[in-house]
Parts: sequence; C-alpha cells; structure tokens
Amino acid sequence: MAKEEKVKETYQALDRLYDLLKADPPNVDGALRLLKELLRREPCRAELDAAREAAVLLVTRLLKPLTACDRDQDSAADQLMRHLKQVPQLQPDSVQPRLQALSDWVSQQSARLMLIRDIPEKLPERLFAALRLLGASEPWMVQGADKLAQEQAGKNAMAPDTVALNVPWEGLHTLLGQIVVHKDVAQNSWEQERRELKETLLVVAERLNEALQNVGRTNTEITNTVQRLRDDEQNTDLQAMRAVLIREANGFLGHAQKLSRQMEESRGLLVKAQERLRQTDEELRETRDPELVDVITGLPTRLALWAHLRRGMERAVHLNEPMALMVMQLQKLGALLREKGNEKGQRLLSALVKRIRPALRSEDILGRLSEEQFAIVLPNGTVEDARRDAERIYAILEQIRSELGVRTLLIQPAFGAVQYDTGVTEEQMMTLAEQMVRVALSQPVDTLRLEVMAPPHTLPA
Repeated sequence: MAKEEKVKETYQALDRLYDLLKADPPNVDGALRLLKELLRREPCRAELDAAREAAVLLVTRLLKPLTACDRDQDSAADQLMRHLKQVPQLQPDSVQPRLQALSDWVSQQSARLMLIRDIPEKLPERLFAALRLLGASEPWMVQGADKLAQEQAGKNAMAPDTVALNVPWEGLHTLLGQIVVHKDVAQNSWEQERRELKETLLVVAERLNEALQNVGRTNTEITNTVQRLRDDEQNTDLQAMRAVLIREANGFLGHAQKLSRQMEESRGLLVKAQERLRQTDEELRETRDPELVDVITGLPTRLALWAHLRRGMERAVHLNEPMALMVMQLQKLGALLREKGNEKGQRLLSALVKRIRPALRSEDILGRLSEEQFAIVLPNGTVEDARRDAERIYAILEQIRSELGVRTLLIQPAFGAVQYDTGVTEEQMMTLAEQMVRVALSQPVDTLRLEVMAPPHTLPA
C-alpha cells in the first residue's frame, strides 16, 4: 500500500511538472526544483522511467530551444539527451549535475533578460527586417521569414507586404534558433565557394605560368603556387596566393608593354629597311642598261650584282637573318666558247645559264662577273644553302657530260662560298668568296670542288 501511495505521489508530481512546463510562460525554475526533488527520492523502476521521460521532455521542450543560440550549451544538452536515452536505468546522481549546470545557465540568461528595460517599440519589427535582409541569400531563412510574416498578417487581416509587422518575440526566437541549426548548410556553401575560388586561381596561375614561359621567363613563386593549388590542401591560404598572382600579373603586364614598345620600334626599323630596299629596286630598274645586264645571258653584270649584294647585306642586318655569296668559276668555258665561234658560243652560254638557273633557290640571284666567273647572292641563305646549290649545278654539268657521251667534263666548275658576318663590306665579301674559289681550284678535277667560309671571318689585309 505504501508503494502505491508513493507511485501516486510521483504521478501527481509529474502532473505538476507538466503543468509548470505548459504554463505561458513556462515556469523553468519551478520545473527544475520539482524534477530535482523527484531525483533525490529513492524511486522504484517505474518512477525512474517516469523521471527519465520527464527529463527528456524537459530537455526537449524547454532547454533545447533556449540553448540553440549557444554552441557549448547546445552540445551539453545533446549529450544529456543521449545519456537519458541510452542508459538502461536512470542514475539521478549522473543526471542532476548536468541539469544543474544547464539550469544555472538558463538562470543567468533569464537574469540578463531581466536587465533589459525600455525595449524600443519597433525593435522586434526592425530585427525581423534585418533578418530578412541578411538571410536574402539563404532560402530556408527567406521561407521562415515569409511564413512568420504571413501568420502575423493573417492575425491582423492585412497583406504581408503592407502590414506594419509586430512580430512576437517567440517567432523571432524560433527564426534566430534556425541559424544555428543551419550552420552546416552555410558551411557547405562557404566550402563550395572556396573550391570555386581555388579552381579559378589554379586556371589563372597555370595560364600566367605558361605565358611567362612563352616569353622566356620563369618564376619559382608562380610554379610553387600552381603546385599548391593542385594539391588538395584545406589550409591553403587562397588570399595570399591571390595576392601573389595579382603581383606577378602586374609584372607580366609591364613586361608585355615593354615588349610591345620594342616591337613598335622594330616595326619602324623594318619599315625603313623596306623603304630602302624599295628604293634600291627602283634604282636597279631605272638603271637597267648594258652595263647592268649581260647581253648574252640576260644575267646581272658585276656592277648590278654589287647592288644586289648590298641589298642582301642590308636585309640581313635589319631582319637579323643570314645571307651568303657564292662565286662559281667555270674553267675551260672561255676556250670552249671561242672554239664554237661567236654565234654558237653565245647560244651555248645562253643554254647553259637556262639549265643552271632552275637548280637555284627561287630567291637566289645569279649574275655574271667575267667570261668564266659567275656569282650567286643567297638572301636569307647560309653556306649550307650554297653547298646545295653547288651540288645541283655540278649534277647538271655531269648530266650534260653524260648526254654528250664524253669521259670528262668539258667545263670544270669550282665554287667558293662565304656567309655574311657583321661588319663585312661588299668588297670584302667578294674578295673572300674569290679566295675560296682559288682554294677550290687546287682540288681534284673529277670531284665537287667547293670551299666555304662561315662566320666569324678573318678579313684579308
């Protein structure tokens, strides 16, 4: 009978606890005191289960909404809730200190609220408006604010966009509590923005690094930045990397502007060089007379060849490209022409030139210096280009020998080539090429007799 009375008293105490929790506003202190009294008794298992249920209700209905704005207290409330649900049998001694700590915190918050006096009349409305503005980018907050506005407008029988809202504190408390609940959503959004920023910086860094390499510049800091951005590191200081990229991009921009100015200057020099070449061409066209064109072969004479040589050397200087000159000595050509007579000799020489000209490059200029000596100006050419020209000419003469069915070449060629070097004059180029021919003439007759000179040159005294 005593046990039944005890259980009855416990249920009555629980009913009073429920009444205290349902009160408006809830009687927190009274509910906590009553719960402590229940825990201090020596209850039976049924009472412990009932006390557990009451404690869970207290934490869920009262403490959790209050602790939502404090991360530490909210965590303590969660731990207490797990403890209440997981332990096989409630141990009052393990629960009471936790409840006491939460109760003390609630009391402190209540005391602070009591200190707030003379609350401005429009504070709830303005706070609500601030929450709507700050949460404009968060769908959940916009929806919560709109729902609260519609509820309040419904009470006032007015449209939500025209009513001067007098939002209750309870609604604001719920809306503020949602900020803590949705902190993970905000964290995910921030991490997504960070990933996008990192990807953007990586693209910029790679493009900048590639651009620097294309202009012959290397930057260790940029290379390291690219590598760090490629690594999946969470503690990467993106702002610092952004500052590095901006600084290096500004440096690259300055370098590009400098190159642009240099290109403009080079373009101006090129225009001047082209103008000089055009003038030289005009001079050649205006002065086309027997002194400049060989009447038999139609080739430029020595005098005209000097102009072509000078123009080729100027082109090499202004365009920074190679240029070569090759002198060709056709031994026994003079004797053969005299043997054939004037008319046949001229036809023979003209036919020979027509066979030789296609063997040269399209830009090469073939001229006649004397009865047996010819010269070839090779714009944008090297001694290797001259060597290939000489090989093709020698092959043509060999073919003529084969066509005539003779053992040895009727005309015995020798070649001397020299490549242009800075500071060499036209006269010196020609002198060097003629020296190379003389050296080639000392070589065996039945071979390609060729002597070349590449820079740097030892100029003749």
